[in-house]
Amino acid sequence: MKPLYPATFKAADVERQHWAEIPANIQFYRHVRNVCNGFPSVVLAWSARPGLESLAAGIAEGLMNSGINVFMPPQAAPICALSQAIGARNLPIALYLDADEQVANLTLAALSSHGGPFDQQDILTAPFGRSGKSGVAGETDIERAYVNNLAGLADQFIENGTGFSELEIPFSALLDRLHENPALKILFQQDPEGPKAIVGHDGQTLTIIEKDGRQMQTTEIASFITSYLVEDRMAAGTLLGPTGQVHDFARSFAGLETIEIDDSLTDFHHRASFIDLLIGWWHNGLIAHQGGSCFGDAILTAVYYLESRRRHHQKKNM
Repeated sequence: MKPLYPATFKAADVERQHWAEIPANIQFYRHVRNVCNGFPSVVLAWSARPGLESLAAGIAEGLMNSGINVFMPPQAAPICALSQAIGARNLPIALYLDADEQVANLTLAALSSHGGPFDQQDILTAPFGRSGKSGVAGETDIERAYVNNLAGLADQFIENGTGFSELEIPFSALLDRLHENPALKILFQQDPEGPKAIVGHDGQTLTIIEKDGRQMQTTEIASFITSYLVEDRMAAGTLLGPTGQVHDFARSFAGLETIEIDDSLTDFHHRASFIDLLIGWWHNGLIAHQGGSCFGDAILTAVYYLESRRRHHQKKNM
């Protein structure tokens, strides 16, 4: 099993409507066009990197000129929210635009109806005809259902205790919705002695910085959460992570299956979408969760981390 890897290009390639003509992206673009021949609509979302909204609009313009209807959220959104939305709506395809820190190198990922990357065996590469009409643009909400899902996974009866001294989330509209949902109050119960947490630009990674300035390792966060889910929530499933890390990690959790990935992050997402995932992590602070999607969900990680710290503290004092 191998995934369809994202298209890669420069910002200037979007401005010239040239990104789809780059040889390395031809298979990707042909697949998008062929899927949209049967269902001529796509949801296009983008990360919180500055400047990506206008580049997403440029990609949307090119797709509409090809006869594809493009629906976009009104602002940047986490990729896990897009993954959940396409799965819930049973749409055949969605696109997510991301970039490096300088917004010089861009990636455009294609998500299938199960919310993860397409498998290579499902790629459609047949020639496609020209469309005789232009597509239309529309707006869609992919965050409301995502917040409701988060609320359903949070423990409403968790004891008081550790909170974040500060929580940075780069999605302003999503932040407002999180504040409005009482089931997610744990995220905003400020604790001056607690760690600082930072959600990444695509919503996948969570950086936790302790009061003494030490940044927690991804495996350390994953271990806290896994212990909590297995021991207190009676959860089970498969542990997924980078080669060389998972088997040693799993020694503390007898009976859990393990899979190690030695390829790219796209391979990680692809594999996570076809297993009974409990916890999956990558080197950069990304943790994917059961009940979420195959992509990292930093906000769910934040919820589970605080719950696990509070439960751990309670047990120590029993």
